[in-house]
Amino acid sequence: MKKIIIFILIIFFVSVLCYSSAQVKANDIIKKINNGEAVSYKNVEIMGDVDFRSVKDITLKKSSLGHKEYIVHVRVPVSFVNCSFANDFLAYINDEDEKTVHNVVFYDDAIFTGCEFKGKSAFKYVKFLKKSDFKETKYHDEAFFKYSEFNSYEDFSNSIFHKDANFKYTSFYKDTLFVEVQFKGEANFKYTKFKGLVDFSGAVFNENSNFKYTEFIKGVKFKKVKFKGDVNFKYTKFSEPVILSGTEFDKEINAKYAKVGGKSFTKYLLNLKKDK
Repeated sequence: MKKIIIFILIIFFVSVLCYSSAQVKANDIIKKINNGEAVSYKNVEIMGDVDFRSVKDITLKKSSLGHKEYIVHVRVPVSFVNCSFANDFLAYINDEDEKTVHNVVFYDDAIFTGCEFKGKSAFKYVKFLKKSDFKETKYHDEAFFKYSEFNSYEDFSNSIFHKDANFKYTSFYKDTLFVEVQFKGEANFKYTKFKGLVDFSGAVFNENSNFKYTEFIKGVKFKKVKFKGDVNFKYTKFSEPVILSGTEFDKEINAKYAKVGGKSFTKYLLNLKKDK
């Protein structure tokens, strides 16, 4: 009987140890960055807000009327594979009380593959200078990528945006994948610049999608995409190839002033139907 009790206690303490080792404090990530160590985690849960204001490598970008804007320099590679962020991930912070703004620049690889953001995911104004990857990632709050810059090939494939996906004014400099992405809230790509080919094949837009003033400089694939809400292509600039085979539009499309290679997008669609 005594052996059985000891065995049960061992199993209990091992399971507790395994559970605790699967959790990482957010501050440990910042400590690694400050020590110049590569950040690499797999299959862990990050507890607490990841707040980049604690990074030591910070410079003042500008100061005006009591407001200060800082650049946070992350010079080490960061990699999170199959990790969950229990709280907020704050690579952009606008502190109105302190009148300060902090924006992060990732100088090395920034990998967030198969992750889950349970709180805020604030990447506004963030610059990804090397490889970054967000495929198979879940966002439970608004995904805030407004004004972000992606300088390498980018992959958001098979991700789920449970609320709004905000990519307004974002710049993608290389080919980009949004293949089979689930947009459950509004998808906002207004003024976004795709300088490489972008592929939305198999994506589902459950709410309204905004591509007003968006630029598809090297083409776009909307193959078998489902647009369940209104679609705004007003003033959108398309370049060929524009692939729309199997695309479903359930509600209104506003394509006023949209162009494909300088020609009317509406006429382009009509010609596609004639060719079929």
